[in-house]
Amino acid sequence: MDPSEKELLDSTPLQLVSELNKDEFHRVFGQFDPYTRLYHFSGVQTFHHLSHDKYACLGPYIPTWMKGAASWHPSIIGHRLRASHHAYFWLLIWIDAIDTIIDSLSKHHNLDVFLKHISNHLEKLGHVKLETPIHESIFPDNAKCYTDYEPRMVRESSLKSKVIHGLISSDQEANADAKGWKFLIYEMIVKPELVANSYRQGYHDFKHLMYGDESSGPLSIDASTDRAGPIILCETPGIWGSLPGGFQHFWTEGVADVFVTFDVKDIKSFVFQPKQAKKMQLYHEKELEICAQLFYSTDENPKEKIFPVGSHVLTIAAKSTTKMILAWMITA
Repeated sequence: MDPSEKELLDSTPLQLVSELNKDEFHRVFGQFDPYTRLYHFSGVQTFHHLSHDKYACLGPYIPTWMKGAASWHPSIIGHRLRASHHAYFWLLIWIDAIDTIIDSLSKHHNLDVFLKHISNHLEKLGHVKLETPIHESIFPDNAKCYTDYEPRMVRESSLKSKVIHGLISSDQEANADAKGWKFLIYEMIVKPELVANSYRQGYHDFKHLMYGDESSGPLSIDASTDRAGPIILCETPGIWGSLPGGFQHFWTEGVADVFVTFDVKDIKSFVFQPKQAKKMQLYHEKELEICAQLFYSTDENPKEKIFPVGSHVLTIAAKSTTKMILAWMITA
């Protein structure tokens, strides 16, 4: 133990960890320095797995320590260790906040005055002037992200729940002849045993998605919005960025047509009528990764990307035997 470490023996856990790791972020995540300098309020949490195997045998040996691990990915127990680590320090911050409140109340002796002081402080924090974005983004602030990935905190964000018509019902999912888009976990397509193993080992992260081809018929989704803005569709990233055999990116020419029917009076009873819908174009470039943005032609703008407020329905009509995946819909 060197002198600097001895000085930390009587420090708090937060001080101890902060001092011992203050240079670690720049050593391992130095490429993020420009971002953290500009966005120092972002509260970035980082954790690397570069050496978790080196302490696998320290202390009481756990035979399953490396179960589910890879050089880039911690084991099951490693995940739980990291969760406990985060929880511990967030709870320390929480305790520190409570102690501050108790101390302040002893001075103010008036809860209303103290709450007003806190409100003023939080309001100032909320109005911190943000720096100019380093990169332009097509994604709007406070975007609504609809997906069925697990885990997710907002249950109302289910993409499946936005489907109006075209998805095979749960009681027909086992029927290979049932017509419609299918809903399943991505790994069921490429490696079904991986899903069974994940459930058995206690994992909770699963990429639920919908997929179909020309035999599936059109898939109609409620794309209503209360703010004008873009509509962005995304597929699942696949395994190391590659889709399985028989699948193609939905924005590829000839794979699918996408339509939007504007200002639908009765969403629940909607029936897709191509003549009443506006055909969309799909904008995809490398920076969009697994997503494509919709745009359409108007009298004023041949490439309009902003959708007005209203009750709209998005319909995807696959037109190839090649299958396509839909996993996310992002709106304003």
